[in-house]
Amino acid sequence: EPERLLETRWPGGRKMYVGSDGTVNYMLRKFMRPSKLPYFEPGVTTRLLPNDGSKGWRDLYTRARVKPVITNTQ
Repeated sequence: EPERLLETRWPGGRKMYVGSDGTVNYMLRKFMRPSKLPYFEPGVTTRLLPNDGSKGWRDLYTRARVKPVITNTQ
C-alpha cells in the first residue's frame, strides 16, 4: 500500500493529519460518524504531504494512521 499522509487546514490555523490505513476511503471513513471536527467548512483545504524521508514525517504518519493528529486546536 502506498504511504499517504493528508494534511487538512482550517482558516484559523488548525491542522489535522490522517495517514492511510490500507482502505480506499481512509480519510472519509473517519468522518462518516458524528464528530467534533467540522471538516466540510468554507476555506478548508486538504493536500497530500509527500514522504520526504525524514524521521518527523515517519513519526507523524505512524501516529496519524492510528487516529487523526490535530494541532493548533482552537
